[in-house]
Amino acid sequence: STQPDEIMRDAKAIISRMKKGNKRFAILPEFPADYEPTGSKGAEEIALINRLYKEVYPENYCEIDGVDLLQNFINHHNPKSEKDLADVKAGLTPSSLRLDNLHPSITKNEGALYAGTEVNAEFIARFLKHKGWV
Repeated sequence: STQPDEIMRDAKAIISRMKKGNKRFAILPEFPADYEPTGSKGAEEIALINRLYKEVYPENYCEIDGVDLLQNFINHHNPKSEKDLADVKAGLTPSSLRLDNLHPSITKNEGALYAGTEVNAEFIARFLKHKGWV
């Protein structure tokens, strides 16, 4: 998250290498690490990157009805978990859905309502169906 310009250059370079005319790709928002709470430089850079993704690739940004993949992930926190509630209040992803300080859990953690990867996979699948791509 410390190099938004480089991240955008890389995204554009990857997309430019796709087969000409291919419009079917999804841009997923960046997620904050647990050391990037609201108000931190990292959180500001994550927000900037996601804003740029949405501005540059509005038809491909993984969002349904104004809710993007990141917000959907946050929305799946355990409302009975004090740690999850503190994470959400701090602008972070819920600990119960994470494997480590950033990545979604592969399996359902103790105290979690879902496995983080399943939350993301289901939302991305809905996005692709919503676009009519699958």
